[in-house]
Amino acid sequence: MSNPTTALPRTTWTAAVRQTRIDLRTNLLTGAGASYLITPVITIAVMLFLRDSDLMESTISAAQHLLPGMLAFGLVVGGVVGVASELMMEREDGTLLRMKAVPHGLQGFLAGKILTHLLLNLVSAGLIVIPAVIVFPEVAPSSLGSWLGLITVFVVAVLVTIPLGALLGAAVRGYGQLGIVIFGTYGLAGISGIFYPLAALPVWLGVVGQVFPMYWLGLGFRHFMLPAEAALLELGGTWRTVEMLLALGFWLAVGIIGAPIALRRMIRGVSGSKVAASRERILSQGY
Repeated sequence: MSNPTTALPRTTWTAAVRQTRIDLRTNLLTGAGASYLITPVITIAVMLFLRDSDLMESTISAAQHLLPGMLAFGLVVGGVVGVASELMMEREDGTLLRMKAVPHGLQGFLAGKILTHLLLNLVSAGLIVIPAVIVFPEVAPSSLGSWLGLITVFVVAVLVTIPLGALLGAAVRGYGQLGIVIFGTYGLAGISGIFYPLAALPVWLGVVGQVFPMYWLGLGFRHFMLPAEAALLELGGTWRTVEMLLALGFWLAVGIIGAPIALRRMIRGVSGSKVAASRERILSQGY
């Protein structure tokens, strides 16, 4: 006879693993899997084009600067936009409603989403970094410590972005608001130092870019992937480690505190009538 104190975790874990297997097959073994190759292909192509272009009269090439920025961008898109999109769509199509009827179904469903996007982010990051390092050996971290730092920033990126994605996915109402989240995330890439050092942008754009985690994650990746002299291209001419930790800690707290509250409200609000109303709206308005 099973111990009731351990039955819930075991059941939840089993449901989470099952949910993860389903999601991974859907994301990687169908036509949707091709989308994970788009960003690496574009990144390598642009790096080839920029490999002989130096940034701001420095010894750092535009190709070197682009890779850590694209890594941060991919993790933000996968963690924030990916999680938010799936949660919102599965609320709208009745998936969450069905999960409410299964014992421990919602816990397993949400745990599975976290595990799925952790693995998908790992795949996405690997598809960007490994080919880039093979084609451009100079962009690889120069020491074991730098590799460990790179892995640490990746873990921090996942911890920051997935809760924020869950928070947004629970908060948005309809595809119109989801579109704003998606376009806003892509727009932030232009003012977050992804494509060009933030120091070269107008001051007010730099201030806006520093509000959001994409800039700070990119800064962390640049810290461990670029030579020490690359810090001169950053605001203040340093890596601003303390400021980076404070900013990412703030967004981590926002996600960890806000996501459970928003998810509980979302789950309580899921009902058959609302799912039917959502389907009716989609049929009549297209979103």
